[in-house]
Amino acid sequence: MQNLLAFLFGLFAAFSIAQAQTTLSLHTYKKQVEKHDPRIRGAELAREGARLSENSAEQITDLKFIINGYYSDDKRPTTNPSFSGDRTKSEYAGIGFQKQFLYGPTLELTQNYSHVEVFDASPLSVPLANYYDSYPKISLTVPLWQNFLGSKTQAMEEGLKNQSKSSVLNADIEYVQANSKIEMAYYKLAAMQENQNIQREILDRAQRISDWVTSQYKRGLVDVADTHQAQAAVTLRKIELQQSENNLKMAAREFNLLRGMDSDAVSEKLWVDS
Repeated sequence: MQNLLAFLFGLFAAFSIAQAQTTLSLHTYKKQVEKHDPRIRGAELAREGARLSENSAEQITDLKFIINGYYSDDKRPTTNPSFSGDRTKSEYAGIGFQKQFLYGPTLELTQNYSHVEVFDASPLSVPLANYYDSYPKISLTVPLWQNFLGSKTQAMEEGLKNQSKSSVLNADIEYVQANSKIEMAYYKLAAMQENQNIQREILDRAQRISDWVTSQYKRGLVDVADTHQAQAAVTLRKIELQQSENNLKMAAREFNLLRGMDSDAVSEKLWVDS
């Protein structure tokens, strides 16, 4: 029976020590905050998105895949329906590529398909009333006024580059601020935990000194003033310990609120790499 009790006591002590030594790294804490504060994840995504959009300015002059098309069914009355028909149906589709050059010209290469059908027209005026056509087309447009020498294109590209740089900078600032808030809460609590341990050690040392002075006074080796001074030191250390405990609770509440907990107690030991 005694061996069983000893085993259970040892197991309980080991479990208590393991619990007391549980540490929480800054990386793990950031993951906890990220789950409960979407602003943190939002700042990270905004940062990634801003960096991906840095090359958007160059897309102005990238090769583009284009599709054009229209459908028309004109039933408006004509001056001579028996000659030119009373209805014209048109279909068109074009597919190809477009290239906008930085200095203004626009080049297009397309393959085009069309279908035209004229209803109730005289064969003399419209010999082929229903026909299909397919043809390639290449065109080069050179602006002579609004976008002469690519001034508009270059201005748009420069504007998009500046906008992208501004977006990246703002996203970086937001990301740094969000992470700084987390890190400040973490390191502040770590400092408060360490300060409380130090204050406890100082109080324990002051209490031992006071006990020793009291024993010396009982032997007549020191004056009563020495005992009062030692006791005053103990009282002062108790006040400082209480202040450190209050500061610890405030830091713990701020720490917990970021990870979605309303508490002024933190069971984990924060680990700071020195």
